[in-house]
Amino acid sequence: MVALKNVYVALMTSDAIGVVTTYSEPVLLAPAIMASMKPKSSTTVLYADDGAADVATAVGEIVVTLEVSKLPIAMQGLILGHTVAGGVLTRNVGDIAPFFALGFQAGKSNGSARYRWIFKGKAEVLPDDYKTKADKVDFQTVKITITFVKRDYDGAYDKIADSDDPGFLAATGTNWFTAVQGAADVTPPTVTIVPADAAAAVIVSSPVTWTFNEAIQDSCVTGANFALIADVAGTTVSGALSLDATKRIVSFTPTGNLTAATVYRAIATVGVKDLAGNPLATNKVTKFTTA
Repeated sequence: MVALKNVYVALMTSDAIGVVTTYSEPVLLAPAIMASMKPKSSTTVLYADDGAADVATAVGEIVVTLEVSKLPIAMQGLILGHTVAGGVLTRNVGDIAPFFALGFQAGKSNGSARYRWIFKGKAEVLPDDYKTKADKVDFQTVKITITFVKRDYDGAYDKIADSDDPGFLAATGTNWFTAVQGAADVTPPTVTIVPADAAAAVIVSSPVTWTFNEAIQDSCVTGANFALIADVAGTTVSGALSLDATKRIVSFTPTGNLTAATVYRAIATVGVKDLAGNPLATNKVTKFTTA
């Protein structure tokens, strides 16, 4: 990885079994120089019948050494639990460093980007190094050691996205640092349908579109979950379904023109799920009348 940048931290505000993990709003930590990660794991081999029968591997902590050009007083207080008032940092023996998430972006050799959040870590007390002025420039950088463990809520410890992955959405990179990626999404998607409910004089050649507030799963875009039905006759209109590049807009184009002066019912079912697996809360139905 090259070109490390956009190093953010977000304080963990809750993490418990059965309770969704929450974080404060991410803030930019400091100009980054490098990051070194050393995951620790243990492997145990089970021997049976004079040979290796099984292997079990347990993931332990991840130790990150982060080097930045400088670390402002406010950021030291934030990640180490010290008090900052009027630009003055006060360190007390009773201070407790908080858990926080670390997010960053790094360039890949092919010009794409990798995005990462590591969910639950604590920083060690920073070393203090001072040096008198010499006859040449000697930059004093700051190295921070952070030990990360799994979250209590779900056992997750990090999440990674690569911009060159075929499934990557541009919005993922745009919004990566607005909130901690990987915090559990338990909110159902919502949808708006065009033509709208009770619309009248709809052109018979009009398509139907379902616009979601977030990306949905490709596999959900089927005739079982999206349908246009002649309301009185109860017959399903034949046509083609498509999902746009943002994975938020589903379009249905009828094979032929709809029947004039007829009421139609457009449906999206609870079988439609967002990328986190949350389904629509209820079936979404609208009725409209053609011209």
